[in-house]
Amino acid sequence: MMSWKLIPIKTDWSSWGKIRRKGALHFILVRGVLGWGGIMLLIFGPLTWLLILQFPRAAAQVSRSEVLQFVLFFVLMGLLWGIVTWVASEIAYRRRRKNRTGHTD
Repeated sequence: MMSWKLIPIKTDWSSWGKIRRKGALHFILVRGVLGWGGIMLLIFGPLTWLLILQFPRAAAQVSRSEVLQFVLFFVLMGLLWGIVTWVASEIAYRRRRKNRTGHTD
């Protein structure tokens, strides 16, 4: 029988120190909304449009509000990704600093 074990990942927290100095808002907007959300929109936008073009009647019925909803979905998911990633990284960073130095900042 195969057993699964978590493999500890060594993280270079010095880079997180530089990132966190720019602030949570900067991280969430740049890495979350623009980074994750923008990349997903660039990938799934054209793929979705190509799929829609396979059905001419459906393509003719796509409204501006549906396109806006599509874009807004990826913006909101990027925002969520940024927030969750920031919070998780901060928790891990502070835990690491506390274990190494005995205090948090």
